Amino acid sequence: MRFLPHILTDDGASRNCASLFDEQLPYTKDVLEEMPKAEIGLVVGLLATMSVWALFAVQLFRILQYRTIRNQAWLTRHVLFLLLFPVVTTCHLLAALVPRAMIFCQFVANFYIAVVLVQFLFQVMAYFGGEEAMLVQLKGSPVVQPCSCCFTCAFCQQEFTGAKLIRYKRCTIQYAIIQPSVAFLGNVLAANGNFTPGALSFSDAYVYLQAVSIVSLVICLAVLTRLNLTTKRFINTKFRSSAKFYAIWIVLLLTNAQVIVFTILGGAGVWHCTETWPLATLSTWLQHFATVYEMTAVAAFAHFYAFPKSISLDGPASRVVINDEGSSISEAPDEGSPLV
Repeated sequence: MRFLPHILTDDGASRNCASLFDEQLPYTKDVLEEMPKAEIGLVVGLLATMSVWALFAVQLFRILQYRTIRNQAWLTRHVLFLLLFPVVTTCHLLAALVPRAMIFCQFVANFYIAVVLVQFLFQVMAYFGGEEAMLVQLKGSPVVQPCSCCFTCAFCQQEFTGAKLIRYKRCTIQYAIIQPSVAFLGNVLAANGNFTPGALSFSDAYVYLQAVSIVSLVICLAVLTRLNLTTKRFINTKFRSSAKFYAIWIVLLLTNAQVIVFTILGGAGVWHCTETWPLATLSTWLQHFATVYEMTAVAAFAHFYAFPKSISLDGPASRVVINDEGSSISEAPDEGSPLV
C-alpha cells in the first residue's frame, strides 16, 4: 500500500497534497463531511440543473406542439443544440458531486460539445440553403475581420470563397477531434498516475494536454468569430445566428479556459489543500461547481435570445416553417391550431 504525502500546517494539522488517484482522493461523503456548506451548494446546483432541463423541455414542447421544423435534419440539429446546455450542466454537477468521476464527466461534456459544434457549422450552411447556396450568396462578400488581438492573421483573406469555407470546416473539425481525444488521453494517463487536473508541473501530462487544448480552442474560436461576423447580416435577423454563436463561445470558454483561472487562484493561495483534498483537485472541483451556475445563466440567455418564442412561433396567424428542402415558407393556419 502506498503512503500518501502530507504537509504540516502551522497548527500541526496534516494536509493531504496527494495526486488525483491516491487513495485519499475524496468520495462524495468526504465532501459533505469536510465541507458542510458544500451540501447546500450541491442542492442549489441540483435545482439550477433542473431549471436548465426545464428550459429544454419548454423548447421541445414548442417544437412538438407547433411542428415549426419539418425538415428532419434541421430538427435533429436543433434538438442537439438545445441539449447542449442541460448535458454540459449535468456533467459538471456530477463532477462536483462525485469528485472521483471528474475526468470522465469532462470527457463526456467535451465529446458532446464537439458533436454539437460540428452540427452547428452544418446548420449555418443549411440556413443559406446548403453549402453551394451559401457560397453563391456570399460570393464577393468581404470576410469581416475581428479585432487584431484575436490572433487570426493566419486566416486572413479578402473575400469569402470556397477555399475559405473549407478552411473554416477544418478548423472547426480539428477542435471536435482534439478535445475529446485530449480528454480520453487524460483518463488513460490519470489511471496510470501521470495526469492530475490542475497540476502545474512539467512532470505531469496535464500541462501538455492543456496546452494542446488551448491552442485548439483559440483556433476554433477565431474561426467561429469570423464566420459569425461574415454571415450574420444574411441570417441573423431570421435565425438569431449571432446569439447561437455567442452561446457556443461562452460554453467553450467555461468548459476549457476557465479551469486555468481556478488553477492559478489555487496556486496563489486563495484556497489550500486539506486532509482529503489535493490542491489541484480542489481547484478543478471548484471550477466544475462554478460552471454549473454559469451554465444556468447561459441556458437562460439561449432560451430568451437564441431560441426565443418569436422565432419558434412567428405569431398566431403566420408561422415560419422549414420544409423538406430546407427553405422557409410562411403558413397561416387556423388560429389556435398546430401546424401538421
